[in-house]
Parts: sequence; structure tokens; C-alpha cells
Amino acid sequence: MPLIFEQQPRESDKAFAAFSLYLSLGAERGLREVARKLDKSLTVIGKWSAKFDWPARVQAHGTHLADVERRAAEAVAGSSFAAIAGKVTVLGLTSLGQEEFLTMLDIREGSPLDRDRVRLGIKRAFLKGVFDDVDVLVGDGDPSPVTVVVQEKAFVRKVSFD
Repeated sequence: MPLIFEQQPRESDKAFAAFSLYLSLGAERGLREVARKLDKSLTVIGKWSAKFDWPARVQAHGTHLADVERRAAEAVAGSSFAAIAGKVTVLGLTSLGQEEFLTMLDIREGSPLDRDRVRLGIKRAFLKGVFDDVDVLVGDGDPSPVTVVVQEKAFVRKVSFD
């Protein structure tokens, strides 16, 4: 089941593209602006907005981003970041490669650890939509061993009918 701000069942690609534009407009957000930018009638945009409840979806998206930010901050809050990352271990990661994941988090063995950059990396990881939890644990010492513990969301890998 998609999140409310993702494309909904029976929502056409065009209607979702219009919603995505609406969501991205920020302070300029408005149905007239969407209609103007997409060269669509205000009536069509208004129907899509009502049918798929765009205001509630925008609010849900904001709540989701706030939750992602909170979770990212919590993931690094308990760790005391040292100057240099030592050996890096990742546990529980299956959905993408370890190198890609660590690059996303901005963690590299032998490189400086920066709490804010790691927090932003964790936020990027959560926004991928495949992780339930990401914790970064930094050990004592300089360089400090780093353990990243990942909990991925459950996904249906295969459906078969007999």
C-alpha cells in the first residue's frame, strides 16, 4: 500500500504528476499555478485535487518529512562522534550495496565523521522508503569503529498462485 503522498491506486500518471508539481511548489502552491504550469484547465486540476485530497496528502508529506528528520537525529544522538572513522561494519543491509549505502550516509573508513552530514545521510536513506530503522554506533578511540545497524521494511518478493 503506497503512502498517501505517493501515487494512489486508480490515480492516473497525469493526475499524480500534477499532484507532485503541487507538492513541490511550496509557498507558491495553488491549483491555479499547477493549471498554468501544466497548461491544463483549472476545472481538471480542481477535480483531481478533490478526488485525491491533495491538501491532506501535502500535510501527510510534511509529517513524514518531520518524522524522517526526527528519526535521523535520534540515530546519531546517542553516539559520540570521533574525529576519524575506523573500521565500518554494516548489519542488516540487503536492499542495496554497502558502498552505495555508506556513501549515502557519508561514512568512509579513514575519513572524518561529521554528525550533521551523517544525520542528513540517514534522512536520505529513510526517504528511499526501504528502511524502518538506521542506527549509527560509534565506538571509543580515534579512529573509532563504526557500526551501522539497518532494519529494512518487509517487502513481498514473490507472489505465486497454484
